[in-house]
Amino acid sequence: MKKTIILGLLILASCAREKTTFNEVAELSCGQCKFGLKSKSGCDLAVRFDDKAYFVEGCDWNYRG
Repeated sequence: MKKTIILGLLILASCAREKTTFNEVAELSCGQCKFGLKSKSGCDLAVRFDDKAYFVEGCDWNYRG
């Protein structure tokens, strides 16, 4: 029984990951007006990092005020 518990604890300890953090800058703006995205019409929230722009799904301008 002790061996099983110790083995289980060793497996759990080996699966633990270190906390990963990112130190990057992202720009938020209108995807069409500021980032030149063409796949949607109107002003839709987009994010740009590493010189690539993406539309934000599930959030719009009115969500944050």
